Amino acid sequence: MSLDRAFVPATIVAETDEFDTENYTVPWSSLAGNVRTEGVVVRSDSHGRRVKVVREAFEELNREQFGRDPDGVESGAEKFVATHCTSARIRKTDRSLVVGERREFGLHLADDLYPQVVEDIWAEHWHEIMQLGFAFTPAEVYPLVAKRCVTEVRKMETNAKLNDADPTTIWQHLL
Repeated sequence: MSLDRAFVPATIVAETDEFDTENYTVPWSSLAGNVRTEGVVVRSDSHGRRVKVVREAFEELNREQFGRDPDGVESGAEKFVATHCTSARIRKTDRSLVVGERREFGLHLADDLYPQVVEDIWAEHWHEIMQLGFAFTPAEVYPLVAKRCVTEVRKMETNAKLNDADPTTIWQHLL
């Protein structure tokens, strides 16, 4: 079996009641010499949950998955999306489709999800949007929001798999 498909049990680094993500140093890989791992999985047996903490350099390399810093964008539309298209907003809207409208969860909802996310942003922030200190073309927002929605739904699917749960049963942990 190749190393990229081998199952290597994780080392338990420490057992503690608290985990300081800000001061934790991600360890070196046990599979590849002189390479830091992308992150660690923090597990809480008492809560039955796991979450992945990634190192900053990995997050920077994979900025699309984690969202963007509003200061690090190139256009007004990107700044608008970075500021207003949050993970919480996407999850809230996805939840309304799945739980409220009894739709099946999955990437196939993306075509219905992103226009509703944009509508929710406008409905909630229209007054603030009217006074923004930068220009953007509203039509450029839609494909950027669509891309963020797909990324967020994939992340939700991954978290559900990590926790061996149906995404619809862990909504309270995703909002």
